[in-house]
Amino acid sequence: MKTSSALQSLIDASFVNGELSTKEKDVLVYRAVAEGLNQDEFEIYLDSLVYRSNSDKKGFLNKILYQRRAGYYKEELELGISDTFAEVMSGEVQKQYQDVYKKKLIVRLWHVLLGLTFGLILAFTSYSYFSEGPTVEEHLAKFNFEKARIIAGKKPCTERYWFDNRFRCQKTLDMLKIIISESQFLIQNNEFKRAKSIILEINGLLFYDVLLSKGAISKTKYQFKEELLIELIVSMHDVKADYSTYLKLLSLKSSNELNARLNLQ
Repeated sequence: MKTSSALQSLIDASFVNGELSTKEKDVLVYRAVAEGLNQDEFEIYLDSLVYRSNSDKKGFLNKILYQRRAGYYKEELELGISDTFAEVMSGEVQKQYQDVYKKKLIVRLWHVLLGLTFGLILAFTSYSYFSEGPTVEEHLAKFNFEKARIIAGKKPCTERYWFDNRFRCQKTLDMLKIIISESQFLIQNNEFKRAKSIILEINGLLFYDVLLSKGAISKTKYQFKEELLIELIVSMHDVKADYSTYLKLLSLKSSNELNARLNLQ
């Protein structure tokens, strides 16, 4: 039914709580007749609105949690800095109000549940995105070297000095841990050829000398590599495996250290 904007606003205000009282209906009918509408047709129209409102209210999720009727409401005026200062100096602080028109507002249960659901999804997504997950050390403790390498590969390593003049290359630091841990694991399990390949990966670590000069690493590439190779050859000697080709990888000093250890056994 076509109604005037004033009458429609009055209808909306009457239905703000989803119900229509007898008094509200009488007022609406009186106003409609005054505007020239047929009384019987308008009452049928109101009955249809009541039926629709009752249908909308069905269901637990449609329960109304908060409602506000359309109309004018008092709101405190925000004073400027000069006005506020003047009131403070005079010692008379008086609040001023203005009439502000606000539209009808209904908050139903499903509105709140939808907001909470969206918030939980956003929080979970943010946690999943920003959470670092298991560390390199945790993967190494479980001998999961492949996953540890994946984590290390994502770490930053750039030729850049930070505000404290410390060089950062976590990728190299983590890869050094992985090489040491994985090679020792392979040696203990008599996988000597793979262990040698892992040990030699030390030669390719990025910015190693810079990290060494900054104190982030305690030993040179040569020292770490030679110590692991000696451990490898000693284990091969214990199980009577052929390690003649591995001796070429050692320096003279390390060869002497190896011979001393083998002679003690």
